[in-house]
Amino acid sequence: MVVGYLETSEGEDSVALGRRLAAAFDMRPVVTVVLPFTGAWLGESAYDELLRERLAEPVERARRSFEPIEAESRFELASSPALGLRRAAASTQAGLMVIGSTHHCAIGHALMGSTGDSLLTDLPCAIAVAPTGLATDTRTKIRHVGVAFDGSPESYSALSAGIQVAQRTRARLTLVTVMEFARYGYAIGWTALPTADYRDLERESKQEILDRGLERVPPHVAAGSELLSGSVGDALSEVSGDFDLLLAGSRGYGPIRRTVAGSSTHKLLRAAGCPVLLTPRGAGTDPLRLNEEDPDAIPVDVRQEVLSA
Repeated sequence: MVVGYLETSEGEDSVALGRRLAAAFDMRPVVTVVLPFTGAWLGESAYDELLRERLAEPVERARRSFEPIEAESRFELASSPALGLRRAAASTQAGLMVIGSTHHCAIGHALMGSTGDSLLTDLPCAIAVAPTGLATDTRTKIRHVGVAFDGSPESYSALSAGIQVAQRTRARLTLVTVMEFARYGYAIGWTALPTADYRDLERESKQEILDRGLERVPPHVAAGSELLSGSVGDALSEVSGDFDLLLAGSRGYGPIRRTVAGSSTHKLLRAAGCPVLLTPRGAGTDPLRLNEEDPDAIPVDVRQEVLSA
């Protein structure tokens, strides 16, 4: 798990979310700082060397904050933060990247800046965004997990990850879908389907989708569903504060195993009241690569110690 870090409040929020997810997902955290790359022929500049020395202590402090989970620290040289973080994710074969929000938003809400927007175009793993002020939030446990679910293959991947979180943290799981009602009737031949009838059909269709999703949840996981109406991004943002983590799938087209956000997801990520995790497209039932054999996986006793802290 790559955890993007700067010596700022946003960097501390990223580390705080990374601690929660590292324990929940059995992932090895890699605290990553991107240094500015001044030119392909220059390599690391004297400024980069000074910056590396200046950041050594806070980066080490961030790394140690993951204890008893063993974390690593890493410096990347790149022309932009997004490129450096993307390289770190590729070279470490990360299943997840964690970043903080920009400071230009209200406490408790997520708002990505240019780095986050760039990462969402073609990231080779899932991404989680921490809301502003998460580092000072006294609620450190994941007790309620939400999954944006619309029946698409990408939402099933998000559901699989949500189930894995709920199982590991003993959290409650809630599937959420949104009804988007048209403001006009739909023409069928020479007749028109009245708005009221369309609303009833839409409600029944969305409820069937939720029911099918709930059938995938193991019986030992406490689960429920919530049916909302309105614009998808706005509706999900409004209820996001009810969760400790909200998962969503990538847009339904784009490169396989890449995280690609659509307009609704961008809107959610810009106004969410809790951490949001976006899974890659085409990632199947193991979007975070949690079931791959890893000889360096975090021991179960260590993970339980962190989760109960």
